Amino acid sequence: SASELAELYAQHFDRFQRTRQGNYDVHKVSRLTERTYSWLAPQLATAAPEWSSAAGAPAAAAAAPAALPRPLHVVEMGCMHGLLLSRFNSSRSPRLLKCFEATPEYHPQLQRRFDALNSDVLRAAGGKAELVRGLFDGSSLEPGSVDLFLSSHVIEHLSDPCNWLRDVWNALKPGGYIFSQVPLQRDHPSRGLTFGIFHLLYFDEASFSRLMRRQGFVQVAAEVDVLSNGSGHPLRGRPASLNLNVLHRKPAAL
Repeated sequence: SASELAELYAQHFDRFQRTRQGNYDVHKVSRLTERTYSWLAPQLATAAPEWSSAAGAPAAAAAAPAALPRPLHVVEMGCMHGLLLSRFNSSRSPRLLKCFEATPEYHPQLQRRFDALNSDVLRAAGGKAELVRGLFDGSSLEPGSVDLFLSSHVIEHLSDPCNWLRDVWNALKPGGYIFSQVPLQRDHPSRGLTFGIFHLLYFDEASFSRLMRRQGFVQVAAEVDVLSNGSGHPLRGRPASLNLNVLHRKPAAL
């Protein structure tokens, strides 16, 4: 259950993090985040004009009208240091940013980051950043209230992804987007490979696409990001691995 998973992370994940010899260092994670955002922002700007005013969007997209009649509501589950979610702040259009994070180790830093955003960029534009110290579930958000739902390396930890995706579906507005990043690991159990901790699901491109399609989502864009172990890369010293980045959309009309 969601409560049991939260308890597991609270008890064990912090200790696991401290034994990883800096693999989750914020500077390394920030480089991974920039790789992710540099792919995601142009996809959103191309798919929907309202996202063209996102921070860091391409110059051509930024020429679109910046002001919006309503705030864009962006939610992330498992936001860790808050780096990806924070990239969706904007001084030109209001953003409501909400982070669900169950790992207590990250809460102080997340709160400081969001306090800074609230006192600066977001407040000037009429937006807000909020930290929820726990996991997202179906009662966490008003139905049909979210424009973009983000999750990176979350779905593979869920015992019931279909139920979780139904909750995300209900939270999204018609025409809203869900971005997912999952490791491509379908053959890892048979090869005796382990990455991360508490992985309950092992995806390839086809199986993840099938999961999302059966929940009603329409794929907008996808890429396989090869994380090599070359010099200067955040995963230096570890075997190469693959991430699947996918943007899906909830249809505007059913």
